[in-house]
Amino acid sequence: MTVMYGTSLVYLALGIIILVLGFIILKENPRQRVNRITSVMMFFAGTGPIFGACGLLLQASSKVPMDLEPFRRVFLVWEFFFPQMLLFSFVFPQEIKWTKRHPYLVYLIFLPHLVHFLLILTFSSPEEIRSIIPLQALGDRFGLIIQPVTILLSLFLSVMSLVYRFHTNFFALVNLIYIILAIGLMVWGYRRLKSPRLRKQVGLVLWGIRASVGLYAIAFIFPHLNILHTSREAAYFLTFIALLIGAGSIAWAMIRYQFMDIRLIIRRGVIFSMASSVVVGVYLLVYSQGKRFITGFLGGSPILEIVFIILALLFFQPILSAIEKLIERIFMRDRLDYRNVLQDLSHDIMTTLDTAMLCEKITSTLREVMSLDQVELLVAHRDGTFSLHKGEKRIFFNPQDEWIRVLRNEKGPIGFDELSRRVGNEKGLGKLRALDAFLLIPLIHRESLSGILILGEKITKTSFTTEDMTILTVLSNQAAIALENARLYEDMLEKQRMEEELSFAREIQKRLLPHYFPCGERFELVGYNLPSREIGGDYYDFIVLNEHEIGIAIGDIAGKGIPAALLMSNLQAALRISANRTRNTREVIAQVNLHIAQTTSAERFATFFYGVFHTENLTLEYTNAGHNYPILWRSGAKPMLLQEGGMVIGVMRNAQYDTDRIRLQPGDFLVMYTDGITEALNSHEEEFGEHRLIQAAERAARQSAQGILDYILESVIDFTHGYLQSDDLTLVVLKVK
Repeated sequence: MTVMYGTSLVYLALGIIILVLGFIILKENPRQRVNRITSVMMFFAGTGPIFGACGLLLQASSKVPMDLEPFRRVFLVWEFFFPQMLLFSFVFPQEIKWTKRHPYLVYLIFLPHLVHFLLILTFSSPEEIRSIIPLQALGDRFGLIIQPVTILLSLFLSVMSLVYRFHTNFFALVNLIYIILAIGLMVWGYRRLKSPRLRKQVGLVLWGIRASVGLYAIAFIFPHLNILHTSREAAYFLTFIALLIGAGSIAWAMIRYQFMDIRLIIRRGVIFSMASSVVVGVYLLVYSQGKRFITGFLGGSPILEIVFIILALLFFQPILSAIEKLIERIFMRDRLDYRNVLQDLSHDIMTTLDTAMLCEKITSTLREVMSLDQVELLVAHRDGTFSLHKGEKRIFFNPQDEWIRVLRNEKGPIGFDELSRRVGNEKGLGKLRALDAFLLIPLIHRESLSGILILGEKITKTSFTTEDMTILTVLSNQAAIALENARLYEDMLEKQRMEEELSFAREIQKRLLPHYFPCGERFELVGYNLPSREIGGDYYDFIVLNEHEIGIAIGDIAGKGIPAALLMSNLQAALRISANRTRNTREVIAQVNLHIAQTTSAERFATFFYGVFHTENLTLEYTNAGHNYPILWRSGAKPMLLQEGGMVIGVMRNAQYDTDRIRLQPGDFLVMYTDGITEALNSHEEEFGEHRLIQAAERAARQSAQGILDYILESVIDFTHGYLQSDDLTLVVLKVK
C-alpha cells in the first residue's frame, strides 16, 4: 500500500512538472506553431502520469473493490501523445516542406487514435459489441422470417468483436510505428543541422525522447505485443525513469541551451523554483524526522517548534542564496547564454580592427547563437556605397535606394515585410529578397548609417524574442562604433602605407639627383634641393658628357607630390638620353619637349633650363625653356639674366627653341634657381623676391660657390623665420676661379 502511495505521488509530481514545462513553452510564444505543437505534446505526456497517479490513489484509498473501467477508458486520451510526437517531428528541428504545403493533411495521423479512443470509450469488451442488437429476442419474435437477417447481423457483430479484440491487443503496434517514425524524422533533421547551439539543444531533447519512449515501450508496448514480459513493479519503475528522463531532458534543454528560445528570466524562475522546492522538502523531512527523534527522548515540547522556526529563519535564506550562486555558476555560465555571448562578442568586436574579420565575427556568432539561416552585414564605405561579401562575390548597394534612406531614420530593428510596405520604390529590395532578409538592423553612429545588419529567419522558424531584440539592439550600437573604429584604423594604416611609399619614393628621387658635384681647377659647381613635401617636383642635374663638357640642368615640374615626381623621373631619363646624343642644347630641349608632350597630358608641363659648360674655354651654351632666368654676375657689371630659349616643355610637341653662348671670366658666377626661392614667404606673406636674391648673391660674391649657395639659403631662411613653405627650394651655383 505504501509503495502504491509513493508511486502515485511520484507520478503526480512528474506529470505536473511536464504540464508546467509545456505551459511555459506555450506562454513564451503562443502564436508560434512549433510552440503550440510542443506544448500540446507535453500536455498529453503529462496527462499519462497524472491519470496513472489518480488511478493508483483510487485503488489504494478504496477499502472495497472499485470498477475502474470508465476511468481506464478516459485514461487512454493520453495516447494521443504518440501522433502529437510525430507531428512534433514534422516541425522540429526543421519544418518539413510538404507540411507547409499541406498544413491540415498532417492531422490525419490522429485518425487511428481517434477511432481507437472512440471505440474503447464506447465499448468495454467484445461481448458488449455482440450484445448491441438482441438477436435472440428478434428470432423468437419474428421466427423464420428474420432468420437470414439475424444470421448476417450475428456474423457482422462477431467480426466486429474479433476486430475489437485484435485492435485492443495490437494497437500498441501503431504507437510503436509512430515512435519509430517520429524518432527517425528527428534524427534526420538533427543530422542536417549546422548550428552547434541547435545541435546541442536538439541532441539533448532527442536523447530524452528516445530514452523515455524506449523505456515506455519496454514497460507497456512490448508486453502488449507479447514480445516480452514485464512485471508490474518493473513497469512502474521503468515508467518512473522514463518520465524523469523525458521531463529532465526538456527542462535541461530549456535551461542550458534555450530550448524553444525560452527567456532567461523564465529559465531562472524554473531553476530557482525547483531549488526552493527541494530546500523546503529537505527542511520538512528534517523537521519531521528530528521532531520524532527528539520527542522520543524529551517528549513533546513547544520549545522544539520555536527552535525549528529560528533555524529556518537563520539558514533558509543563506542556503537559498548559496544554491542560487551554484545554479548560476552551473547553468547560466554557458558560452551560448545571451549575457555571456553579449559580453564576449562585445569584447571581440571592440578589439577587432579589421573590417572583414569584424563582419565575420559578428555574423558567425549571431548565426550560431540565434540559430539563423542567414546573417549578412552591409558595410558603408567612404564613397557612400554599401557592400557585403557573398562567397567569392561582392554585392554593392546604391545608397540612394529608398529602403536605405528609410533605414537611416530608423532607431531600431525593422522587419522586411514592414520595410517593404514603407518603401514605394521596389528598386533594391530584390537584392534583399535574394539574401532571404527577415529582419534589418541599422547600425547608427553619430547620426550616420555605418552599416546594416541583415538577419534571415531562424532555422526553427520561431520568432525573435524580447531577449533577441535586446541583444540585437545593444550589439547594433557596439557594432556601429566598432565599424567606425575599424574604418579609422584602416585609414591610419593607409596613411602609414602612403607615408612609407612616399618615403621610399623620396629615397628614389634623391638618387636621381647628383651624388657628387663636378669640380675642376678653373670652376666650382654645387647644387641643393629641399622639397616642401616628402617628394617634390624640382629637379637639377649635372651630366659629365666628356672630359671637357658638363651638362647643367634645372627644372620645375608643374604640380606637387607623386605626379610631379613621376614627371621629374621621366624628364631626367629623356634628358640624359638626349644629352648623350647631341651637344646642341636647342636640340636636346626640343627632343625632351617632344617626349614629355607625347607621354603626358597638356596640363603636365615643366619649366626647364639646360646648358653645356665647356671647362677648357669657360663657355656656356644654354637654352631656357620658360624657366626662371638664371642670374650671371660679372666683375664690375650689373647682373645679367639668361633668357634665350622658348616656351615651357610638354605643352606643344613641335615647339621651337633658341640657344645662346656666353663666355665666362675668372670671378664670374652663375646662380640658377626655381621659383621656390624667390616666392618664399615670411609670416607677413611677403615674398623673398628676385631683388633680395640678387642682394644676397652680391654680398657673398667673394666666397666660393658653396659659400654663395649657403649664404643665399641662410638669407631665405632668415627671411621666412621658419614659416611653412608651399613650394620646393632648388639652387645651383657655378663659379669660375
